[in-house]
Amino acid sequence: MYEDEDFNSLDFDSQLKRFEDILKEGRSVYFDVAIFEELIDHFIGHNEYKKALRGLEMALTQHPGNTNLLLLKADLYVSTGKLSKSLECLNVIEQVEPYNSQVFILKASVYSQQRKFEEAIYFLKQAIKCAEDEDKVELFIDLAVEYENAEKYEKAIACLKHALELNPENETAMYEISYCYEISGKNAEAISFYKEFIDEHPYSYLAWHNLGTALIKDAKLVDAIEAFDYCLAINEDFSTAHFNKATVLMMEEKYHEAINHFTETIVRDEALPLTFLYLGECYEKTGELVLAEQNYYRAIELDEEFAESYVAIALLKMNCGHYVEADYYITKAISMDQVNADFWYIYAEISETAENFEKAKAAYQKAITLDDTNVEILVDFSTYLENQEGLNQALELLLEKEFCFTNSELFNFRVSSIYYASGQLKQAYNYFEKGLQINPAAYISAFDFFPQMQDDQHIIYLINSNFKE
Repeated sequence: MYEDEDFNSLDFDSQLKRFEDILKEGRSVYFDVAIFEELIDHFIGHNEYKKALRGLEMALTQHPGNTNLLLLKADLYVSTGKLSKSLECLNVIEQVEPYNSQVFILKASVYSQQRKFEEAIYFLKQAIKCAEDEDKVELFIDLAVEYENAEKYEKAIACLKHALELNPENETAMYEISYCYEISGKNAEAISFYKEFIDEHPYSYLAWHNLGTALIKDAKLVDAIEAFDYCLAINEDFSTAHFNKATVLMMEEKYHEAINHFTETIVRDEALPLTFLYLGECYEKTGELVLAEQNYYRAIELDEEFAESYVAIALLKMNCGHYVEADYYITKAISMDQVNADFWYIYAEISETAENFEKAKAAYQKAITLDDTNVEILVDFSTYLENQEGLNQALELLLEKEFCFTNSELFNFRVSSIYYASGQLKQAYNYFEKGLQINPAAYISAFDFFPQMQDDQHIIYLINSNFKE
């Protein structure tokens, strides 16, 4: 039998093998707590929970009441979902060591798993009171996560600010605070916070990046690009900033620059289907259709279930007049996501362009069934019906859905155009005026539907009166 000192003299691998032999043989060999802890940590880390529990039973037999071993046991019970047993262990430790922060941390973990977030928050606060300063950063982050779970985002933000005060370079805290600002809809506050933070920590590339993403939501695209530029000047290998800058450049229709940054994303990080999809869209916008198609196929090579790439290929084929191929690819996309209204909408467009009118009608109907709040689908379906079945059918469709779209300028201008085309001028003027009241700048859409309206003197009068007001 190995004595304790003999066991101590072995390297870890030899200790591990010897310990596993002892467990198999059902024997008990005495050795110190530190070795038990190291071995049991190893078993827990490798999800070998049965060995860990048997080792703990042996250890506690030899060292009854040892709080480190009891903490390991409580942690093991948490890992295996035996939450009540974990609390029993923790309560025993707390009686002996009432200010042990690890006890509070594990209790918080138990209550969090039980979705008792208020209890988890309480024990994390207790842990913070007892913890050393260097441990408080992670605890404030954990506390923020529990506040997030409880949907108390302002309190989560306050915790994350504490974490960043203690460690301004903590990446987890910076990512979490961005999430909290976004989900709570406090974009203006986010911008203010990032600017203040940058004033104190101008070389925080993550703060510059988060500022850029917040500015995008505020539609300040030029400022967003500038923020991403500062981020990349500090850390040129941060692929997420390359990607986000590229998406802004796409919005600004600066497709060649966007291509450069999407390419940097691929060079510096794992290639993702979405990156190749966006690259394809950029090449399509610049008229480089072969490269566009190649990138769409690269996205599919990475993920055969990435439906958006099949949609992109379908639209590309449609625009090139290859309707059979377009039909194949949009059908493929729909097979992957049969409840996506946009896919059926595109299927309708492809079928209508290819003059497969019955398929187009069925696709429009399916799209509206799946999403009866999308005014563009409804308006395009009305145009289809006008062309194929007449004005009355188009008007009937629109009036059936009027209660959903009373506040849509596009809907009102479309109804106005149909009434005008059918000679019902009073109704046409009424709906045109409704559209003006909602969004006067959008009146041109009515002329797109029926150009003769722009020469009507009463229409001109309504437009001028509205803008004078």
